[in-house]
Amino acid sequence: MLIAQAFEDDDDRFAEMQAVAANLGLDVVVEVAGEDELETVLDLLDPDSFLIQNVRPGSREADFEQTFSLIEEVPAGKVVLSEGGVRNRDQVAALEMAGVDAVILGDWVRKLGIGLTLDVLRGDARE
Repeated sequence: MLIAQAFEDDDDRFAEMQAVAANLGLDVVVEVAGEDELETVLDLLDPDSFLIQNVRPGSREADFEQTFSLIEEVPAGKVVLSEGGVRNRDQVAALEMAGVDAVILGDWVRKLGIGLTLDVLRGDARE
């Protein structure tokens, strides 16, 4: 995974790291947390996969509108993952309807256990 924010002042290094990964036969997921980062990534690279952060930098609150607006800018045919604040079935369903292919869950899964987590995400139980 390449985190766009880590390369905010070094476009050449960002492109170089993606090229190194490609030369090694690795798939690259590029994490973006805002429109500026997404625009930079689209200008510099052509990744197959994007990870969109639902939590804005400097905040601890999930903002799914972040994903809903950014996914509209992701070119068709790309894989989109969503991370941050996903904790119930309604959120998963809304992200799926918006075009998200997968979600990354937080450490609450470890605390709750995989069985109960799956029940929560299916809407069969509450956390």
